[in-house]
Amino acid sequence: MDVGGTNIDCVAVNEIGTNFEVHQVRPFGVAAEIAARDVLLSFIKSSQLKKSDLSIVSIGWKQGRNKTKSESMMSILAKEGIRSEVYWDAETAFTGAIPSKVGIVALSGTGSVIYGKTSKGKNLSSAGWSAILGDPGSAFAIGKAAIILALCDRDGACKAKSLVEKIPDTIDMTLDELIFLADADLNSVVPKIASVAQLVFRLANQGDLECTRICDEAAKDFAMHLLTVVANWPSHDPLIISYAGRLMLAQPNYRQSIKRYIGDNNIEIEWREPVFRPPYGAILMQYPKMLETIRQSSVSFNWHH
Repeated sequence: MDVGGTNIDCVAVNEIGTNFEVHQVRPFGVAAEIAARDVLLSFIKSSQLKKSDLSIVSIGWKQGRNKTKSESMMSILAKEGIRSEVYWDAETAFTGAIPSKVGIVALSGTGSVIYGKTSKGKNLSSAGWSAILGDPGSAFAIGKAAIILALCDRDGACKAKSLVEKIPDTIDMTLDELIFLADADLNSVVPKIASVAQLVFRLANQGDLECTRICDEAAKDFAMHLLTVVANWPSHDPLIISYAGRLMLAQPNYRQSIKRYIGDNNIEIEWREPVFRPPYGAILMQYPKMLETIRQSSVSFNWHH
């Protein structure tokens, strides 16, 4: 499973390469542990699997670095008779994107992080500090910038008419209601704010100058953190960069903007398409010997949902 800030993806693969896949938007206002349990149980039922068919459920989650949260997730699933293991989603995204295990993955979805692993097994990372402390270049960061601009327009400090008019329909609440929600429940408001990124990219593609500026600044900010990892990369290792996260997958122009900023620094980089998506990376974290089996089976999912 890949438990994201906005979406949850599940895959199941058996030893002969038969696979089942499902994507679901995370229910609004439901804790990740509960949402993951409900989606998983629904997935098992819809794919005609049995709990006993699952040797283990391997989960990539942003909270995977937090022992208390990880144990909470595993405990909730254990009550359903399901054994699980929780990993940091940067690790599962990396393992899926670069199964060779040497390189850097640039992950941007609801949140963001740069994560790399050298040939000697050393981990390097930048950003991924949480919505409050900094997920640069993420859908949350882009949505937040757009909402702040809309609020400034409403207060008479700047001009962002398109955003003022369209953000309430995008998030299904007024700007004031969003402010109240942000004050009361940050965890619930994060996916709401992140959803505004889709609107920002759409308006930018239509020529809106403010939205174009927001996207460009986000790409520049993300590239800066990617360069931080690149600067510490061993000279004897190949500099391979791939990507993960729904924002990176769905916005090729955004990827190109990031590449352009990296290219301005005259650094030799081999850019690669991700080999697998994060849920398959989660399986490989647990069962690395399934690489070839997964290579034959992971082709059908509509990852750009």
